[in-house]
Amino acid sequence: MRLLQRTSLTFKRPLRKDEYDENGRPIIREDFQTIFARGNLQPFLKGTTHINLPEGVSSESAYVYFTVTELKGANQSTGFPADFTTIKGDEYIVFHDGDWNQQSGSRNSHYEVILIKKDNKVK
Repeated sequence: MRLLQRTSLTFKRPLRKDEYDENGRPIIREDFQTIFARGNLQPFLKGTTHINLPEGVSSESAYVYFTVTELKGANQSTGFPADFTTIKGDEYIVFHDGDWNQQSGSRNSHYEVILIKKDNKVK
């Protein structure tokens, strides 16, 4: 469990759905919930996870974060955007959120999230 507590990150969770103006441009909102998480941040290594990155996103632009804090990726059915954080001056969004709580054989309940650099234009 100690390994899940080594890296502290502050995430922002948008409190509103994505909205667009009449020209189709996103309307920027400043309504966020702040989430403080502690976990283990690892570089994304191709082949070590069952998740494939979106086309055009390299593994150098992604991290895997193991934490006991629930983080959320974008949800197309509800329209809510993904949680996001800043790492080394770059903004990263939660691309995939995996829940490993109550998995058979797992001694440590946790979440595994894939963070990708936001400038890759993936929602």
